Amino acid sequence: MFSLLVSCQTDSKSDQTIRASVPATTPPTLGVDQPNALLKEFRPLIQGIWVSKRYERDLERTHSAEKSWDALMGTPEIFLDFSKLQHDSLKVFSSANNHEGDEFWLLSKRGLTPASLIVSRGEYDEETGKGNHWELAYRVNYRDTTLFFRCVTPNGKIKEETAYYRFFRSFQQDNQTSAITSLARQKLYAGTYRVLLPLNYPGVITFESNGRLIGVKGNSYYEPQTDFMMPVGGEALYFAPSENSKINYNFFAKWSVDTLLLYNAILEAGHDSIPSMYVIDTLSYRLLRQR
Repeated sequence: MFSLLVSCQTDSKSDQTIRASVPATTPPTLGVDQPNALLKEFRPLIQGIWVSKRYERDLERTHSAEKSWDALMGTPEIFLDFSKLQHDSLKVFSSANNHEGDEFWLLSKRGLTPASLIVSRGEYDEETGKGNHWELAYRVNYRDTTLFFRCVTPNGKIKEETAYYRFFRSFQQDNQTSAITSLARQKLYAGTYRVLLPLNYPGVITFESNGRLIGVKGNSYYEPQTDFMMPVGGEALYFAPSENSKINYNFFAKWSVDTLLLYNAILEAGHDSIPSMYVIDTLSYRLLRQR
């Protein structure tokens, strides 16, 4: 598996000067409006896993996870699991640049509008007690609900804002990984393909949007690379082994209209100050997407 599919935890680029005003490991005891009841009011409206609308639009534009990685800067994904609700707060997990993990507390305290709640993150001045605050807000229209993560100045102006759409409403076993990865699978690979290479291949290959891989012997799951903090050399795709199998593959993917080309990715050992990297090897699959 491509080693860069793992994550660590530090600050995001856009949040380097915006730090939590209280430790995320302990629920804050700030003044609240209506403990628990206010958060429960928001629960049916914002429960779920949310992913950046900008990333969705960019994937549709570039047709490439590698080329769209810049659209994941900041906070591209937010997890709101209200089954973990505490008395007057909810711990919120999020992604930072799709490379690191982050967390903060959603407070039972309204923000700029009745449809917003303040979070435990801000640029507070300790002497004056004033400064920008961060909040989560929502907007409902006839089609769906949009979530906003925004920075608000003391005079009520929105300084920075990211919009999200709900990718998963519930927290099931099959969606615990990442809405970002699931969105990349859905937009880039999901579908059934006729196999042009290898020749005389028995049957078709299907990439399901939930990550299931059908038609490849020894492999039952696939995952596209979405984290390019460290360059991997191309559009990386991983085939995971099925049960009772030890076969796994790393590929570099290239598109030619509706034809998906999968090249073997070979790990080339580094030396001195040059790190190990995957390089493109021979063409392994030529797949024609069925319409």
